Amino acid sequence: MDQAIVGQLGLSSHDFFGPWAGKSPNADSQILGLAAYDSGRFDGIRFPSAAMHKKGMIGANYCLFAERIRGNKNASVSFDDPNGMWKSERL
Repeated sequence: MDQAIVGQLGLSSHDFFGPWAGKSPNADSQILGLAAYDSGRFDGIRFPSAAMHKKGMIGANYCLFAERIRGNKNASVSFDDPNGMWKSERL
């Protein structure tokens, strides 16, 4: 997590990993994702994994805005998966 960017957004790591139920209908990461989508400037967003954080590990979640990248002949999703559970694919 880039603390400089998180700070510029007025957020802290607690906003990603702390309890959110009852604060609002959506988690802060969902609100951030909607803002990124609504801006029209991004094709997706990466945010820290609370599930991995609970296990004392570092992980990330990715949300791709498919309608922004579908039909782009150069678009593909690729990532390193040492466990071989996920495969890279063209969109």
